[in-house]
Order: sequence, then C-alpha cells, then structure tokens
Amino acid sequence: MTTTRRNFLTSLAIAGAGFSTLSAKIVIAGEKKSKKDIPSGKPNPIGVSTYSFWQFNGPREDVPIEKCIDQTARMGFDGVEILLVQMTSEDNAYLQKLKRRAFHNGLDLMGFSTHQGFLSPDKEYREKNIKKTIHQIELAYKLGIPTMRLNTGRWGTIKSFDQNIPYAMLVQAKTYFGGGKWYTLDIDYKKIAGILKKHDYRGYISLEFEGQESSETAIPKSLKLLRDAFA
Repeated sequence: MTTTRRNFLTSLAIAGAGFSTLSAKIVIAGEKKSKKDIPSGKPNPIGVSTYSFWQFNGPREDVPIEKCIDQTARMGFDGVEILLVQMTSEDNAYLQKLKRRAFHNGLDLMGFSTHQGFLSPDKEYREKNIKKTIHQIELAYKLGIPTMRLNTGRWGTIKSFDQNIPYAMLVQAKTYFGGGKWYTLDIDYKKIAGILKKHDYRGYISLEFEGQESSETAIPKSLKLLRDAFA
C-alpha cells in the first residue's frame, strides 16, 4: 500500500509516558502488538537523542543537529532521535538536509522529541498546545520519522512499568555518568531489558545522556551499557 500523508498521520505514535521509578520513557501507540507481529532473537537497535550532546548547555547553535548526527554515526549507534528545540530551522530545505545527513551516515531518524502541555483548565491553552502538536506531527512527517515523544502528563500515574510495554513503540533510557545534571538514579537496565523481552519489544532503545561527564566519553560508555543490557 502506498504511504500517504493521511496514513502517516493516522499511524504515527505520538503518545508518551514517563516512569519515575525507572526513569525510562515509552512512546506508545494506540494498538496493542501481538507476539506474532514481532520477530524474536534480534537485539534491540540502540539510538541516541541529540539532547545527549547538548543538554541545553549554551546556545543550540554551538551543538548543531548535523554535528550530532555525525557523532552518532562515529560512535556506532543505529539511529538518532532529534530534539525539536535544538533545530535551528523548520524550513523544508533544512529538514531535508538532516534526512540526507542521516542517510549518508547510515542512520535511522527514528524519534522526534517534542514539548507541549495539555494539563490545564484553560481551554485556550489546551487548544494552543493541540495546534502546536499537530504542527510537530507535520514536521515529523516531513522528516520521515515514525515516532514522536510528547513531553506532557504527570509522574507516577501507573501502577506498574509493565502496564504500557505491550503498546511501546520507542523506549528512552537515561544514563548519568559524572553525576546527574539534576538528579541521579540507579537504573537496572538488564532488569528492564528482561521486562521488555518478556513482552517481545524489539524496537529502538534511545539514549538520553543526562550526566555531567563529557559527552565524548560518557555517550560511548552509555552505548556499551545499553548494548550489553539489551543484547
């Protein structure tokens, strides 16, 4: 079937959930996957968010997305997740340049990290954020990115990490080498990998490095940690 803009927007995974107990975020879609839909025996591909290289330290122009894509490939990742607020333009020429850069480096553009907020009694505020999110979906479509993280909601609203795993389309994993920028959590990724494997999740694990060590050394360490855990 030919992929159309309507089909893309219909199938795009745009819902996100954060879990304070494990500090792992899951982008979920509305349709539960069955075990027969996912091949077994294949390790999870590992990607990295461009946020990991920047962390809002200084002007975004100092850490351009293009440079992040090159570093992602050099370090041996399978894909890259783009942080929208790190982009210097939303013009189509710029978007296509990022696509070409990733393709040339042999990387998937697998995630689009966005920010918005819906939890407000103010209808006008909610409508504004809905329109903002629709615009972000359009950008993801132009970039050819199949998943989009929404940064909204509240922590601790589910009883179990397992609850949303059958719906997962992208899992984000934080590391804190050098000490966390805001906090540090001791995360057992082998345990998390076991939970995901139990539910036959074979999609991307996307690194969000949020420590104070240099990204040049901490991100490769993080990749090894995740490769070992999700092998």
